[in-house]
Amino acid sequence: MSKVQRIEPHGERLRVIFEHQGKDLSIAADRVVNGAGRVANIDGLDLEKGNVAHQDRRIATDAYLRSTSNPNVYVCGDALTTSPQLSPIATYEGEIVGRNIVEGPKYKPDYASIPSSVYTTPALASVGLSEQEGRLGLDVGLAVNPETPVEACLPHLPHIDLLLMMTVHPGFGGQAFIADVMDKVKRAREEIDRRGLKIALQVDGGINEETAAIAAAAGADVFVAGSAIFHADDPLAAARRIREAVA
Repeated sequence: MSKVQRIEPHGERLRVIFEHQGKDLSIAADRVVNGAGRVANIDGLDLEKGNVAHQDRRIATDAYLRSTSNPNVYVCGDALTTSPQLSPIATYEGEIVGRNIVEGPKYKPDYASIPSSVYTTPALASVGLSEQEGRLGLDVGLAVNPETPVEACLPHLPHIDLLLMMTVHPGFGGQAFIADVMDKVKRAREEIDRRGLKIALQVDGGINEETAAIAAAAGADVFVAGSAIFHADDPLAAARRIREAVA
């Protein structure tokens, strides 16, 4: 196994200094690609020194998967928090980034063909089962991913009891709160109130005392918090602070 020690300029190229079997070796390269792992390990990359704009683990990228502040840096896979956290998507994005590095920024990812499904336990509907029969006296919820337009869920409002607006992409804890979702929360709240519906409007992802207050101001009334509570020194106190922030 080899361990990279550092990367430094070498004329118009780069020199990678690494340790292999106890020896310090180096190799010249035109490009260096960093694999950050399943849960993107970017904390030690010193993104500020590389002029890579980010908010926690969320790196700002353009349509070509480049850093918006440093176009020499590309982002894909699990380090890219704006796309579904799935292995085939990571491979697809990696191919695009590789081509853009070699050929220049020509290719953009197209996520339109990615299928999506909703599963419920217990099953609430099937062929030949009416909605009335399917509910069986249970509450029904609808979850909406960050990239899904709010208009997609509005027709279903009369048939649900809870609308969940995901403020991160499902996959793992500790992700940064996606503030852009608040526009959808406001729109959903306006429509729920306009129709006089009794629907809980929930947010889940990156919720702490600060972001919970932002979501409450947008119209959310149910808040799911994980890392902000269970990673706190005093989980009970952390939960109380979140409650107070939305009171």
